[in-house]
Amino acid sequence: QAEREREMDFSVLTPKRNLTAFLHYYHAIRNRVKEENPDKNFGDVAKIISDEFKALSEAERTKWDKIAAEDKERYQREMELKYEFLYTHGLERPEGDSCPICTLPIPLPMRELEHSKDMACCSKSVCNGCGVAAQL
Repeated sequence: QAEREREMDFSVLTPKRNLTAFLHYYHAIRNRVKEENPDKNFGDVAKIISDEFKALSEAERTKWDKIAAEDKERYQREMELKYEFLYTHGLERPEGDSCPICTLPIPLPMRELEHSKDMACCSKSVCNGCGVAAQL
């Protein structure tokens, strides 16, 4: 459980996905279509909006494509910032997580017998390779 507490929740860094031209159009006119057709359910409203979107003129369609392209650029910028943050603020393991003999990190979970052993002389964990070499 201590390992879980040390883990950082990276999902808060993930930006909202970019939307397509249709979804931007859908969000922009959904309320109007819903008010004009109060008896229609979700699927019927989506069908009406889809038909309207297909019937858009080239100039109108270009407007929504441009909005979608800007949103895609926003998403890519935010993802680059996320990865930059992750690469510069990586999680480092505490000093006790490495073997004092070979200095290699001990695989997680550390306290299980398959990855490490406790030395009786100093109460430190050593990796199994060093433990076998030292015949602990």
